[in-house]
Amino acid sequence: MSTTPIPLPSRKSTEVDQLYLRMLVYGPPGGGKTRLCASAAQVEEMCPIVLLDIDRGTMSLRKLPWEITVVPILTWDQVKKIVDWLMLSEHGFKTVVWDSLSELFKLIQQDIMKQDLMKPGKDSRDLDSPSLDQWYRAMNRTTRVLDILKTGTFNLLCTCGSHLRVNEQTGLSFTKLALPGTLADEVPGVFDVVGYLWTEFERKTSVTRRFLQTVGSTQIVAGKDRDVIGNVLLEEPNMTKIWTEVKRL
Repeated sequence: MSTTPIPLPSRKSTEVDQLYLRMLVYGPPGGGKTRLCASAAQVEEMCPIVLLDIDRGTMSLRKLPWEITVVPILTWDQVKKIVDWLMLSEHGFKTVVWDSLSELFKLIQQDIMKQDLMKPGKDSRDLDSPSLDQWYRAMNRTTRVLDILKTGTFNLLCTCGSHLRVNEQTGLSFTKLALPGTLADEVPGVFDVVGYLWTEFERKTSVTRRFLQTVGSTQIVAGKDRDVIGNVLLEEPNMTKIWTEVKRL
């Protein structure tokens, strides 16, 4: 993404019937979010894939027998360059994995704070915690990145951390995206499928099982109809199972 408006690419008529999946997987750390998205490498129609590593949590992927291009991202300038590259070049990747949105927001917020620190009258103490203005600017910039990416002609798979919340009125706990303010409520609307991933450990068998609870919908690019997948519980989920479910609709 650049500081000037980016001309978004128009879709060719041959791409109208192409299925592109926009999927968000969130959950606690260590649940296998990155591994699940990377398993797109097992789906021929989704390959090749590129994993944009903001979370720096891809150590587990080194042991997997999948062909995955991993691009580490450490700065906001690198984010802008990678977005331009994805949207304005013939990169050839059918699937883009962003790992993770939680870390993307933090990176953006840190960049805004550092830029403000360079202004007259600022000192290093202003980098300790963000102001309300910096907080909102980081949320807006994160939203703009996603608004651009969702128009791309590729599958977009994103991960995000989660927070456990308690409803003060009912006392019931629930999970939300590990994103600030209204961003946690708005981001899911960018995606066709949103899934919560968690693990359960069985003491009797010493086996850890993974589950994905999905809600959302799928759509055909440039189409107007949206078919709801809704409340699907997958045990030991992978992208092969998810892609099969999506194509079935």
